[in-house]
Amino acid sequence: FGKFNKPVLHLPYACSTSIHRKIDTIEKSFFIGFIGGLHNERKRFLDVIKETVYNKASVYIGENIFNENLIKATNQLYVMFHYNQSACNGMLPGRPFESLGCGTTLLMDRLSYNDLIEFLPVHLHDYVFHFSNEKDIKEWVIEYQNKRATLELYGLTLMNYIHKNHSYKNRADQIINFAKENKIL
Repeated sequence: FGKFNKPVLHLPYACSTSIHRKIDTIEKSFFIGFIGGLHNERKRFLDVIKETVYNKASVYIGENIFNENLIKATNQLYVMFHYNQSACNGMLPGRPFESLGCGTTLLMDRLSYNDLIEFLPVHLHDYVFHFSNEKDIKEWVIEYQNKRATLELYGLTLMNYIHKNHSYKNRADQIINFAKENKIL
């Protein structure tokens, strides 16, 4: 209720279907990638990926990429690597929604994965991947680096679900419904 003694609704991140989208003219060309700030733990995990893949050129790492360039880079990935060092304690950051909105599935740390699957129906939980340690990453890379068609299908399936159920329009509708139910409007 907060200091104004009014009901409060926390809305998680979502995707913008007009921004976070699949661009049909861009083909997926990287098995896995990471876009964002690099710190030591992320570098360590990304080094494990680079050491494990049979084609090091299939790993994309980008820093300081924003706006449409972020969308274009994400569209080139079959899988986005996501590691949130402090996990958001139930508050998932925006990058997973952005990635899924572009038709790119995720390899996530276990805590972030646990936060994300709350937004997905059970039958889609296995379309997003998780790890707890370096061994998990190595095993995942070995198993999936030759399954690009499967990864692309997972990404597109997740994109369709996210666009339908977790867009900013969905969040706006939630606000309006919440306000009406609580007689704020």
